Amino acid sequence: AKALLPTFHVDRSTGSKERTDSNLQVLLLGDNRMRDRGVRELAAMLAENQSLTVLGLARNTIGKPGAIALGEALARNRGLVELQLDGNPIRDGGAAAVAAGVAENREFSALRTLWATDCGLGEYGVTALGNLLEVFKDGLLHTLLLEGNPALPADADAANEAWKTLGR
Repeated sequence: AKALLPTFHVDRSTGSKERTDSNLQVLLLGDNRMRDRGVRELAAMLAENQSLTVLGLARNTIGKPGAIALGEALARNRGLVELQLDGNPIRDGGAAAVAAGVAENREFSALRTLWATDCGLGEYGVTALGNLLEVFKDGLLHTLLLEGNPALPADADAANEAWKTLGR
């Protein structure tokens, strides 16, 4: 049985919250100014949810704290296939946290596509995410998008070589 996406109905007259559930599979929240606080709340749901397969968080001003929360959730999530973080300033520390969460869950993670374009990643962040290609040698993670990050060209060359080595 799939875990359901917890959602809440708020009665505005009393302020009471009642939990409801949904089988939502795709949630695209790009350009919603969620920031770290909003994504932390979303990450708490993601840790328990197994029905959501695509989560789009592009351009939401998510920084390192939000990325850390996502990393913690990804360590427990078994259903997410695609995560879109493009255009968020997660920088190296946030990328490392996301990578650590995915790697920790390597036996059960369903993640196949990770968007991290224009995230302010330097050498450390690109390397952390690039190392996921080694963690998932079986080809489960097959699309890692890192364009538009200020990493050194040598880092991009190393990632391309790792990609070729894995037969991608």
